Amino acid sequence: MGVRGFSEFADAPAFAADVLRLELVGNTGLHLTLVDLPGLISVSEDEGDVEIVQGLINSYLESSRTIILAVLPASSDAETQRIIQRARHFDKEGVRTVGIITKPDLINKNTEERVARLAKNLDRTKLNHGFFSSNTLPPMNWLTK
Repeated sequence: MGVRGFSEFADAPAFAADVLRLELVGNTGLHLTLVDLPGLISVSEDEGDVEIVQGLINSYLESSRTIILAVLPASSDAETQRIIQRARHFDKEGVRTVGIITKPDLINKNTEERVARLAKNLDRTKLNHGFFSSNTLPPMNWLTK
């Protein structure tokens, strides 16, 4: 299936139900599949795109075998993030959800305390397994580490 920008058809959809999967299998018998899903969207030029993305995401979130990595930028209000709302809908006990805070280096002044409370799982958006913070070093720092 072609998607817009990668198809000879100008009216191709912007999203497809196809996914990128990375399967890890070892001698231990453990089997792990990582699936990177698109972000939740609510507005698109084509309403079909919204339905494709929501259907794809829901199909994974509803599986009891799925670990939900709820990725949200540090600059946002976690409580209003759709992934938190979807995770609570599909993982009512919160046993499958882990929060990932991205871009903590880009927060505005005077919001550090809010982000710190979220990272320590002391914010009103609490997860059973808490939050982890990811931070990307500026490109020049990679050369010296």
